[in-house]
Amino acid sequence: MQKIVYDPYTPKELAYARKVKCAYPGCQCDAINSHLLQKNRWLKNIAEDGKVLQMSDDQMQLMLDGDENGNVYSIMTINKALSLPIYCPQHDQKLFKEFEVRELDLNNEMHFLKLSYRAFCAALAQETRRNIFYEINPTINPDFQGRAFDEQKAYSNYVIAEFEKYRNDLYAHMKSKDVSDFEFQIIKIPRVPICLSDVLVFEDDLLNAYQRKSSQLPIYPIFIHALPYDGESVLILGYDKRYCNERILSDIEKWISCEDKRRVIVELMVRANNWCVTPSFWGEKTEEMCEKILTMKTEYAFWGGEFACE
Repeated sequence: MQKIVYDPYTPKELAYARKVKCAYPGCQCDAINSHLLQKNRWLKNIAEDGKVLQMSDDQMQLMLDGDENGNVYSIMTINKALSLPIYCPQHDQKLFKEFEVRELDLNNEMHFLKLSYRAFCAALAQETRRNIFYEINPTINPDFQGRAFDEQKAYSNYVIAEFEKYRNDLYAHMKSKDVSDFEFQIIKIPRVPICLSDVLVFEDDLLNAYQRKSSQLPIYPIFIHALPYDGESVLILGYDKRYCNERILSDIEKWISCEDKRRVIVELMVRANNWCVTPSFWGEKTEEMCEKILTMKTEYAFWGGEFACE
């Protein structure tokens, strides 16, 4: 059977990509590519010759769509790393200016909430882009049509709607400077050359709520950030106390109690999407380790597997 592979950078795809709007509540301006984490403070800190190793979101999506030819990991400049359409220029600067001009304050939980809000908006932007792919694919590959793909599109619409509800809730907390509903754990560890900022949401919670047509918000997030800090690294783990379950508490306790924090970092890299590392992080075994992470990530995505810090 002929294998059909599409180029994610075709003019048609780029035209659709312009439909991604600013993640600021109520803003209808086009989103522009902006850095999820500040370039000169964090990304530059771990770069080698101005470059980092990152999983490409475009190529990961191609792989999940059945294209096994994509190079999922890319070495790229810090100008492009962790950059995706999230906000318009006005709101990107308005919301996160303090991270551009001062250091992260480990005693200020509002900083953690803002990092987590930005990470959640990035997840919303990525789901929006996947949703756009479902519109593009049938125009490129006739096989991407039919009831199964219509259901996939409907589920994606549901996920976006639920993400938008929770995004608005996070913004309301941020605007009122209320962090009482959130719990954050901060762990300083020996330096690991990684920048990671993401939110983990369990797929089965979303899927079960969608299938039951539940009106209860099905998002149970874990906020994870790993950043260079003062010659070391800092790991920030957070959750929403209103939307929490034993699985979340168990995971966070496991990560905190694990003595080998590098193993924790690798597990977070498996489960998260938005991270980059120093290209020589694994020395000569970089390609081998990336392949291992990709295999584990694929298994986790398709089978809901769990990876233990043992």
